[in-house]
Amino acid sequence: MREKRPFPNLVLIDSPLIVYEKPDAGETEFPQDVKQYFWDSVKSSFSDAQVIILENRRQLPADGIKDANVVLFTGNDQGRRGFVPQADLRTR
Repeated sequence: MREKRPFPNLVLIDSPLIVYEKPDAGETEFPQDVKQYFWDSVKSSFSDAQVIILENRRQLPADGIKDANVVLFTGNDQGRRGFVPQADLRTR
């Protein structure tokens, strides 16, 4: 069954929920349970795969990701600087 999947047990999703943050002028607000459905779908659909979700959010939801390993990228020394580690050019 695993050989028939279109992904190699690694899924990368870029900014899936940013569109649900604030509606544009004249649009109605999205139902907030859409976000929870997304997290539930990721958990059930990719239970045996590594899923990397890059999300441009300042605050993470309290629910929906409690079983996830969350890494906050801050761009400074107060957290991890970026997804790909910075090379130390002094050792070359």
